[in-house]
Amino acid sequence: MMHPKGIPWAAVGVAVAAWLVPSIAAGGEEVRLKYLGRYEHQPGPDHLMGVEGVLDHHALVSSNFGLALVDLEALPTGGTQSYVDRLTDLDAFASYTREDGYVYVHLRQGGFAVVYLDESALTLSLVTELSEPGVYFEKMCLQGDRLYVTAHAYGIRVYDLTDPAAPVLIGSLDEGFDDAFAIDVSGTTGYVADGAGGLKIVDLSDESAPVIIAGETTHTAAGTAQDVTIIGDHVYVGCGGAGVGVYDLGDLGSRVVYNTPICAKQLARVGDLLAAADIGGLEVFRVLADGALERVAGESAMYRSTTATTTALRLWHGVSAWGDDHVLSAGWTTMDVFRLVDPATDDQPDVTLSRQRIRFAPAGGSTTVTMRNDGSGALQATSIYSSEATFTVQPGSAVLQPGESIELSIEYAGGLPGSALVKVDSNDPDENPLAIRVFGETSTLDPGEPAEPFTLPLWTYDHDAGEFTYGSFDLESHAGKIVYFHVYASW
Repeated sequence: MMHPKGIPWAAVGVAVAAWLVPSIAAGGEEVRLKYLGRYEHQPGPDHLMGVEGVLDHHALVSSNFGLALVDLEALPTGGTQSYVDRLTDLDAFASYTREDGYVYVHLRQGGFAVVYLDESALTLSLVTELSEPGVYFEKMCLQGDRLYVTAHAYGIRVYDLTDPAAPVLIGSLDEGFDDAFAIDVSGTTGYVADGAGGLKIVDLSDESAPVIIAGETTHTAAGTAQDVTIIGDHVYVGCGGAGVGVYDLGDLGSRVVYNTPICAKQLARVGDLLAAADIGGLEVFRVLADGALERVAGESAMYRSTTATTTALRLWHGVSAWGDDHVLSAGWTTMDVFRLVDPATDDQPDVTLSRQRIRFAPAGGSTTVTMRNDGSGALQATSIYSSEATFTVQPGSAVLQPGESIELSIEYAGGLPGSALVKVDSNDPDENPLAIRVFGETSTLDPGEPAEPFTLPLWTYDHDAGEFTYGSFDLESHAGKIVYFHVYASW
């Protein structure tokens, strides 16, 4: 089997009993994501952004702290920070591995690295790094002895990998792109996810001089195109907040868009299915004969506890396949492993909360959160409790059969500033405990909540005089107007 972007997958050899669960039957109507285990980020601000299945039962996990080789068969359900080998000082976003062990790693701070994965020794070694001053590369596509690279507003690059340790730039297209995020190639045609510029089609018949032959614009695009994958005669695009777009090959006018929870960032083919990392969750679709998508499974919790932290934010950034029926998901603080199974053979519960962030008014109040069991086995919520006495929750425990739900009543006494975690301890191996972040009196605002009048310092630039003048901005005098705030941050 070949990964849709040209990466070979070896046959899966699973030896640990916990991983031996029946997979879905081909063409089955129902699918469940059975959680198997996870790799956790290293201490510090180590954000897991990408994952790729390699060898028989390993994965390469990309993060801003480095590239880790992880044994998928050694991951406990409770999580571990252990790895087989790791390259530090690589700001890695994603990896693309050849059958001969050479790995091409997209670096978020510019360029890409060539790494060698020694299959017998299970070690990683840095070979070289390539970059262009002032140019930031993005996702790549590996096909045979060619590496296609996207570079935001600088378009695309084509590298010759005849010598896999020393890529040679043989062609580029610097103009006509808004924000090239990803590329996939079919024959001599490239399909580029061009950010706000939508999907672009590129003629690669002359790799030294690629040419855009068709493309959407910022006015016609669906959302922000961030990833692209070709399956058969169709092109699938992660369209950011718009969801997943589906196109017939070569036909931009055929687009159909499928909604996803928040922001579709990365796509991966898993056997006959398509998985999407959506920031707000993991979505799995069946690819129908006409290219249409049918949602069959998903995971959506945003907060959960890990062995490394009291509670961890779970942002679904990267996704890939391990074999034909395993999904690997890079989720900011953890890399999770799931297997696609027939619900009739599964007995795993799946706790789901309708929301995981609540802000109360300073005077106090109460609200409800729906807790549901989306799994195949009985959910035993043995303890539902608050970390602070000013916040209370009822009931204190519950048992839910598959498909059942109850309302949790959460109350804030008021008067005292602060926050707390309302936690649900259960027998869900993936999300135990699952947290609800609750806030009392605080200066933060939720979307749609009116702000109290405020004044800010303001520098105004006089273009004619060529100088700045100092003044102030007050909210009250701008009532009824649209005001844009530009917020800049650096890490």
